[in-house]
Amino acid sequence: NKMKVVSVIIMMINCAYGFTFQATPDYSLEKLFNPQSSGWLGADISTSIHLANNTYVWLWGDTVYGYLEQSNGREVRNMQSMPHSSLAFVQSPPNSQPEFWFRQGDGGPDPFGVFTPQNPTDPNEIYWLVEGIMGPTTDKLVILAQTMLLSSSSFTQLGTDAIVVSNPFEHPSQWVYSTSRISTSNENLSWNSGIGYALDGYFYLIGLGNSNAYLAKISEVDMMNFNWQGVYYWSQGDQWLQNNAFSLVSLFSSDYTEGTLQYHPFLQQWFIILCQAYNGNIDIAYSASPTGPWTKETIYTIPSEYINGTVFFMISFLKTK
Repeated sequence: NKMKVVSVIIMMINCAYGFTFQATPDYSLEKLFNPQSSGWLGADISTSIHLANNTYVWLWGDTVYGYLEQSNGREVRNMQSMPHSSLAFVQSPPNSQPEFWFRQGDGGPDPFGVFTPQNPTDPNEIYWLVEGIMGPTTDKLVILAQTMLLSSSSFTQLGTDAIVVSNPFEHPSQWVYSTSRISTSNENLSWNSGIGYALDGYFYLIGLGNSNAYLAKISEVDMMNFNWQGVYYWSQGDQWLQNNAFSLVSLFSSDYTEGTLQYHPFLQQWFIILCQAYNGNIDIAYSASPTGPWTKETIYTIPSEYINGTVFFMISFLKTK
């Protein structure tokens, strides 16, 4: 069960000529999410959100829960259950082990995960926690979850739900939250591939549909109140259209359900770091404006031994030099 952490470092070559990228494995961070002897043994998806001071919360999707045991002279994971989400609280710099947290059910972690849909259309709906951000003026935590319908043999995407935690500085056992389906999301269009905040007061959302990345924006107030009529979509004719997701403009080709959208004020660029399960590449897309034009390139090729049926963890940092 191999794990590797990659630190993505953005190097500034010359202000007059632009910048280039360099991605190298960061072995000092590789031990941060080693399996526990008993408890959290690994998970997929992963994104980190700055809560306050030096505290970050990591969101995880399907999580292996159990204990390590010896087999033929090496440690192997003995999985007892797989909750569909978990949390980890990390201090920066990471001078201590993460504090993992599960919502407890009968005899162990609740299999549905940390959050459950409040108005499900089916009792087997689950959340994969994909992206999130703190509201800069409300101090509320927004999480975008890929909403899935679980059956005995498969998962079916239902759309994207927004989860708003009103008291994210409390212990997660005390969190008060509400959920709502983004109205234009469905089995073919999700809005959980990235979320970033701009100084114009809008959250910018990266969507995915028909192997293309799309763009929407919503004010912080409308997001916190689940006012999906207030969403604007970047549409044909290079214009923002409200409550209309039927003439979307592709930002770039994409099959990435998971990404991180962030703005770098020194470079004056928006960045999306893209990594998908069983894909051998880590890509980056960047643009001076959320509406584009976007440039996408591969910045790292994952060694084959880490993507063939094993878990690959990625921690991304943006730095200038």
